[in-house]
Amino acid sequence: MQKELTPRRLFPDRARLLAWGWLVPLVIGSPLGNWVLPVPTARFYWVGWSWLMLVLALLLLLNQWLHQWLQQRLPWQDAPQRRFFIQLLSSLSLSLLLMNLSFWLFHRLMLQNTPEPDQFQVLNGYGLIFLVPLVSAQVVSYLFALWKKSTLLTERLEQENIQNKLESLKSHLDPHFLFNSLNILSSLIDKSPKDAQEFLASFSDVYRYVLQNKEASLVPLRSEWNFLEAYLHLIRVRFRDQIHIELSPPEAIHAWLIPPLALQLLVENAIKHNKASDRQPLRLSIRAAGDYLLVENNRRPQSRNSSGTGIGLSNLRSRYGYLTHKPLVIDASEETFLVRLPLIERKEA
Repeated sequence: MQKELTPRRLFPDRARLLAWGWLVPLVIGSPLGNWVLPVPTARFYWVGWSWLMLVLALLLLLNQWLHQWLQQRLPWQDAPQRRFFIQLLSSLSLSLLLMNLSFWLFHRLMLQNTPEPDQFQVLNGYGLIFLVPLVSAQVVSYLFALWKKSTLLTERLEQENIQNKLESLKSHLDPHFLFNSLNILSSLIDKSPKDAQEFLASFSDVYRYVLQNKEASLVPLRSEWNFLEAYLHLIRVRFRDQIHIELSPPEAIHAWLIPPLALQLLVENAIKHNKASDRQPLRLSIRAAGDYLLVENNRRPQSRNSSGTGIGLSNLRSRYGYLTHKPLVIDASEETFLVRLPLIERKEA
């Protein structure tokens, strides 16, 4: 998922520098301050200025911590209006509490007196005038950055999605596949007209599906599964006993969506990059596991690599990144190659 937009550090450099301001009132308010600033009025203003810098630093750190804490429990994306009011009220409350507490400590430790109630009233009044715009500006700044990042990400993913569709279309209308299928059909016409008719029906279903869904982002899993069965019929006729295929669809197959041609791409990759024979067939399994489809094959790598392998899987991963937060997972070992395809829940209108 997208990194969240959060400050790079909980204690940025500026806040750390301001926080060192506590040393100034500590030194000047101590007996050593009589030697550093012998004039009482000057000492009073320097201590007051140092207290103000310290409060600003603490307010900055407090609001950054509050933002991160709320982001973990109530992200902006989930409930923006609720999050805005909660952050505004909690930020104002904690900030005023910090200002009043530090103001009281400033008077008790540095001035050796207790502030008057009307001083607290003035402090809170000016505090609200200062804090409301500050907190609002912080929230608006964050939301603008989030919107900007989201917009750029959406544009990039849309461009990748268009490119992936074009690559997918070019890949799945492969002239070599068409040529091999027509050769098989030609040989079946004389040997077994019935098998030729079944082959031609499956061949038509495959290309009709590709042409109908070449622009779609998602299709019902039931439709994709029907297309896969037609495609695998062509594969079985072509390779005979060199390929063993096991299919196990999910029970609630109508409840899911999937990117079109995703399963066909994985079957094609398995055939393209592995050797197969009657004695050592390629074993391919497509089965459901929760909200994933598992596509697994045994590995018998070809002596040479076919071109385009990484591009197909990379494009498929990018398409999933555009459609869902669930990742496409690849688990490869020396014996098997397993791809976990996320299923996307179908929402009823």
